[in-house]
Amino acid sequence: MAIKSLPRKQLFVDYKVQGALALRVVLYWAACLLTMTLMLVCWRILTGSARAFYLQLDDMWFHYKPALVASVLLLPLVVVDVLRLSNHFAGPMVRLRRAMRALAEGKSVEPIYFRENDFWREFADEFNALATRVQAQSTAVSATTTTPPLVTPEEPGRAWTREEGATVEAALDALKAVAAAQLALDAARKSDESAPKSANLSGSEAAAAAFE
Repeated sequence: MAIKSLPRKQLFVDYKVQGALALRVVLYWAACLLTMTLMLVCWRILTGSARAFYLQLDDMWFHYKPALVASVLLLPLVVVDVLRLSNHFAGPMVRLRRAMRALAEGKSVEPIYFRENDFWREFADEFNALATRVQAQSTAVSATTTTPPLVTPEEPGRAWTREEGATVEAALDALKAVAAAQLALDAARKSDESAPKSANLSGSEAAAAAFE
């Protein structure tokens, strides 16, 4: 339960989501700066005296340079703050995804708990209930499908180990193969014995027909 009050040591926990948010902040800053610059240039052209465009830009740079420097200095702070905020919903999703992957692989999953400042904390309780139910059903199914152990005739009270059971099954398979081979050999012998008799019978019939 102490995990609820401990901050995360890693700021980037989901590079795809948090990286997209940080890039979006930088793009918004650049778009806002470009829009303000164009609006100021147009305003100075419409309201001021007619001068060359580069003179207008030089004059704006002289007057609005401190504002531009301040916005550049504030940009990293805004990006870090957005990353910290996104950590409160990207972190829980990463932990939830790992737990779901382990549960899908049939592994034992411990209950997960999110921190106090995390978003979607109710997901942890819902997942814990689901994981408990799935693991209970998996245990019940494995208990019903377990085969009873083999019992040796010499020692009725002792069950065979897995290696002993495998040896016995291999021996039974070998005996079945020998029995099948013996049956095939007997059938071949019977067919060989019946072939001369039929040949002799057909020869005597031919001789009788010639005599007649």
